Amino acid sequence: MESILHPGAWRSVSEHSSSLGKECFMDELAGKIGQDPLEFRLKKLQPEIVKEGDDDFAERIFNYRKLLRERFVSVLQTIQEKGLWNKKMPSGKGLAIENFGRTVCAHIAEVSLTDDDFGYKEDKITSVVNCGTLVNPHFGKGQIEGSIIWALSAVKYGGVEVENGVVQRSNFHDNRSLRMDEVPEMDIHFIPSEEPPSGLGEPGTPPLAPAVLNAIFDASGKRIRKIHVNKTDLQDNAI
Repeated sequence: MESILHPGAWRSVSEHSSSLGKECFMDELAGKIGQDPLEFRLKKLQPEIVKEGDDDFAERIFNYRKLLRERFVSVLQTIQEKGLWNKKMPSGKGLAIENFGRTVCAHIAEVSLTDDDFGYKEDKITSVVNCGTLVNPHFGKGQIEGSIIWALSAVKYGGVEVENGVVQRSNFHDNRSLRMDEVPEMDIHFIPSEEPPSGLGEPGTPPLAPAVLNAIFDASGKRIRKIHVNKTDLQDNAI
């Protein structure tokens, strides 16, 4: 797509934008037919993967898709087994799951409504990750925590304002990140595995925004399909 703006790399590259659309849509579909969002996703993962072709490339694609399916299922089932989704939450809860490469990450966002300029507050983010072998648990947890903070900053403060063809944000002082007192509680779970490690620098970012947007809908009944999000979006139900 041609644009007058020059895009640059973002943490998780393009997966964050595709994940927002896909995982919010999955939530809407589940609501449309009256199914639990987690159960809906698990049912969509039931069909077996079909190999398309007989050459080596087809075999590699088949194995990759099969591995991803197994990891998606393992993450969602772990959420079920640990009771992370069905427990009572204060106001609104939202789920989203995505892969970056062979690593699969799901976030559960707990959101409450407020009377401040934002109109909402992220109370807790619970994450379940299948990244193969977790080489260093301390730094692995830090990667997911950093991804959460990065993505939440975009949800609350992101955007690019253009006036008369000129971008108004010039440097870091115009691109605010979450302060310490804004960071929600984080609870991160890694699925034990003996498979080769598959990376943690990017996978925590893509499912965060859709999880928060799904939680905002659960709390307010307002379906928002973009970031950043403020109180006006909650009042107007902007699309």
